Amino acid sequence: MGNKEVERGWIHLVISEVCTYCYIPLAAVQTSGKEPAMKRASLGAILAAGAFVLGVPTGAAFAAHPTAVDPVFTDPVQEAIATTVTALFDEELDTLDATLEDVQSALAAEAEVAAAEAAAQPNNASEASAATTSAAPAADRAEAPDPSSDEPSAPGPAASTISFGGTTLSFVDDYEAASAPSSGAGLWLGSDSTTDGSWGYFIGHNPAPFHGVMNLGSGDAVTVCDRNGASRTYYVCDSFTVPDTTCWEDIASRVCGHGESVALQTCVGDGASYRIVVAA
Repeated sequence: MGNKEVERGWIHLVISEVCTYCYIPLAAVQTSGKEPAMKRASLGAILAAGAFVLGVPTGAAFAAHPTAVDPVFTDPVQEAIATTVTALFDEELDTLDATLEDVQSALAAEAEVAAAEAAAQPNNASEASAATTSAAPAADRAEAPDPSSDEPSAPGPAASTISFGGTTLSFVDDYEAASAPSSGAGLWLGSDSTTDGSWGYFIGHNPAPFHGVMNLGSGDAVTVCDRNGASRTYYVCDSFTVPDTTCWEDIASRVCGHGESVALQTCVGDGASYRIVVAA
């Protein structure tokens, strides 16, 4: 016999004992015709039986009596009460057993779903990692230059040249000469180096090679590539016009005070003045 059947047998026995104990007052009340009091007494008997069952150490009882003892009734009323109460207890126990089985089934189903999700996560992570790994070389290949391309890179400016306004001119040394060279530009004073932190003073004819100097304004670019091939772009920061009788000492402080810089001079075209542009 299983533990559950033994437990129910002991409950039946306890109910019968309680019903026997409560029977005398119940009978007395019944004979007096007070039916409501009898119902209250019956309810009290049921509650007393439940309290007694909860207080009994059933484990010790099972150890001492492994099988249940069927109750013996000598009175039909007593037997009817005990049978009714026992049926109520059996019904409640059956309901609790069914509920417990439902809960256990639900918990087992949830555990299976959680286990399946946990097992699927490493696979998803591996697939994502593999996708990232395979995509990375493609990105690298896209950014790397194509060695088979025939397109040449843009050449830098040639050495000993000066560029402005879309024109590039070669220059030669023309230190303190009385006139500019017939073509290109001349380095009249200073240095053509683009890295010495100093200045260079270039001259040229207008009209002809240096006519673009007349159109240079603030912020315009002037690029010089020195005789060593080092290139630097300067930006116009000052421009002014002086009479052709002006001496170097009159303009030196205005031309030479910009650190690494260049100055360009050309004729205005009136035969009486020069235009000077400074870029740094």
